[in-house]
Amino acid sequence: MTTATLERYIPLPQAAKHLKVSAASLQRLIESGKIRAALLSDGVIVVSKQSAEQAANYEQINEQLRAIRREDFRKLHGQPIPITEATKKYQILDTTIREWVKRGFIAVLESGYGKKIDEGDVAYCAKVYHTRKFGGSLSGAPLFDKDGNPNLLKYPQLSEYRRKKKTGPLK
Repeated sequence: MTTATLERYIPLPQAAKHLKVSAASLQRLIESGKIRAALLSDGVIVVSKQSAEQAANYEQINEQLRAIRREDFRKLHGQPIPITEATKKYQILDTTIREWVKRGFIAVLESGYGKKIDEGDVAYCAKVYHTRKFGGSLSGAPLFDKDGNPNLLKYPQLSEYRRKKKTGPLK
């Protein structure tokens, strides 16, 4: 006989303390549907510990993404770097960098054989990429909007579902 794993719910104030966020912040996440919650018969609000931790992690990633600005890489702008060198230096696949070039997120400084791209643009894109990657959220949502700004994570459960469907659970 198999037993289903039950989700653990904890009182809202305890969850806020555990996650080091305000109860009001958690309440907003509940109202927006990003955290599962329940109202007990005695009026106490309890939240899913797992969904609260996940939402708090996503909020932390969003704060980091908001802090990334192209201007922070100003000293590298205009410096040409070959794509092969950029892949090694910034630990990003060649195909990913070429896609960013194609979409206009990275400027081409020298065309032709041995194409050279703007290192400032590469550094900016790499910072967004690694912030999302180390936060455990690369799959499920585009990294950039149409203007090249970091896309914030909006639907953690959807991203988690897509990632699990695509690659299996994170270990």
